Formats: sequence, structure tokens, C-alpha cells
Amino acid sequence: MSIPSATNPKSFIIDLPNEADVFLVDSENLEKYRNKDNFNFVGGHYQAGQQQIFIPRKDTWTAIVDSGNFGETFNCHWEY
Repeated sequence: MSIPSATNPKSFIIDLPNEADVFLVDSENLEKYRNKDNFNFVGGHYQAGQQQIFIPRKDTWTAIVDSGNFGETFNCHWEY
């Protein structure tokens, strides 16, 4: 699922139908993730339900959601 990046959000809210890993990464760490290098992130492993992840600093952030179920959809949005 493609989730647009956001500049200077306060938090990310997602409704997970199943447990999943949710990683919020800045542009530097997005490149590291894409290159399969070690990367830093905000987030972690979450159970099903609505989750709110707070952003620690101003930057452009991208959400990566890995539920293990290819094609699974999520309701989510950035809060400013």
C-alpha cells in the first residue's frame, strides 16, 4: 500500500485489521530501508486496532507498514 509522505506531522494514525510492524522513517532512513541497510525508525510492532504514533521531530516522514499480508489495506492519516 502506498502511503504519501508527510512534512512536519505531529502523529500518524492507523487502523490495523491485524497485527503489523509500522515504521515511520525520515528520508535518510527510507534510503537505508530501501537498500536493506540498518535503519532508524519511530514505531514498532502493534496489535490490531487503532494506533497513534507520535513524531519526535520536524522532518519529512514516510510510513512503512508490514503486516505479512500482501495487498492488505489500512485506514490511516497524518495529523498536523
